[in-house]
Amino acid sequence: MPLPVDLRLLWYFKRTAEIGSLTKAAPELGTSQPALTRHIMRLERELRATLLLRDQRGVTPTEAGTLVLDKAENLLRLEQAMKDDIGALSRTIAGEVSLCMPSSMHWVVTAPMTSAVKVKFPDIRLRLTDGFDHLSRAQLKSREADLGVIVYEPDSTLDGIDCRPVATEQLCLVGSVPPAIPPGPVHLAKIAGLPLILPSEGNSLRRRLDLAFRRAHLSPGIIEVDSYQLLTDLIHQSRGYTIAPSCFVAPRREDQYCGYPSTICRPPWPLPSRKHAPARPPSRQSTNCCGST
Repeated sequence: MPLPVDLRLLWYFKRTAEIGSLTKAAPELGTSQPALTRHIMRLERELRATLLLRDQRGVTPTEAGTLVLDKAENLLRLEQAMKDDIGALSRTIAGEVSLCMPSSMHWVVTAPMTSAVKVKFPDIRLRLTDGFDHLSRAQLKSREADLGVIVYEPDSTLDGIDCRPVATEQLCLVGSVPPAIPPGPVHLAKIAGLPLILPSEGNSLRRRLDLAFRRAHLSPGIIEVDSYQLLTDLIHQSRGYTIAPSCFVAPRREDQYCGYPSTICRPPWPLPSRKHAPARPPSRQSTNCCGST
């Protein structure tokens, strides 16, 4: 019976392929470049396949290497899950959980959630990233994130991803100065006459808004921005208004933004996670903390 593949070799290969360079990967992995080369060549011998193409620019996975990279990700996570479960037997829940959150939710979800995890599970290490909805989807799909919050789209599913409803939220017209529109509920017709600053069409919320405008036969002027920092900078400069969940105007930010509830829609926010991730105690407890925030 052949010996199983050394998981350490898979880890070396995975990080080298992700970094794209033996020279850069070696210091991170705590080894020398010649030793790292030998480790990967040993893995190639054991699997009887060439896994990396080498040239002056670095290394790229072959077709076989891409297959191994996908399988290695699952094997390494299963190994980590086993270690986490064993740690849970001693009543200590520890491990790393990567979380991608919408930038607009920092005040009302991300900050309270991190505080709750720190108090309840001090040995859980959170790795936080932020971005618009389509970036969260990409990170979940590429397995860079264990958990995240996205806009629910019934016609758009992510392979291997489970979605857990968290909340629905009213959309608001947000700016730094009051808009020149009649008082009362903010309807689409009022919004369409304002300069709008919105994410690009790859964003789920943007697609919902575009559909609503098309159905109302409206064509607003839109500046497309895929940077949260640039979006907020343009709003502060009074260059236009954005349409965002009400959490964008959190209580601590009311002096920075004017928020006006709209009648457009109330998008549901699910808490998606990879199907195998919630079984890990750190991911499961982080999910619970996020869901209860």
